[in-house]
This record gives sequence, C-alpha cells and structure tokens, in this order.
Amino acid sequence: MKSNYPVYAFSLTGTQFQYEQTSQQDGRANLLPILLWALRDSTTTGFTLLGTAPNLFSTNAVGNGFSNADEYVLGGVTYKLFPGFAVVKQ
Repeated sequence: MKSNYPVYAFSLTGTQFQYEQTSQQDGRANLLPILLWALRDSTTTGFTLLGTAPNLFSTNAVGNGFSNADEYVLGGVTYKLFPGFAVVKQ
C-alpha cells in the first residue's frame, strides 16, 4: 500500500513533489536519490531507511523538456534519462 512507506510524492498542497522537479525556466532536472526502506519486524507502518540505490536517481525529466534516452551532463558525470529515473552512464 503506497501510504505505508515514505515517498517523494507527499505534499500538503495537493501537488506531488516529484512532478515539480524539472525547471521550466532554465531546463534543469533534479535527480533525487532512490531511497531503500525496510519494514520493521512486527509492525505494519514502521519503516527504516536502509540507504540509497547507487547510480540510480528518481526524476521526471522525460516528458518535461527531455526525451527518453537523452544524456544529461552535470559537471563531469553523464546521466542517461528514462521515464521516471536516470542512471549514471559509465
């Protein structure tokens, strides 16, 4: 159930946080880490953060100024964009 674990989608204003991560002014897309959670023993709502997925990021860039399989360069790192996520290109 989606409401049982922490996600980027939580917002008090009714808009979803991850859908507002591409700037319409300068064409930048934020890359958010993919968080890994584990359900604690003998509970249905207690989750513990385990860490992040290496080289994998959540983004809404595709469809918001970027195309599928575009390469996005930040500094010396190149990311390959896909719908909903980006991966470090190595």
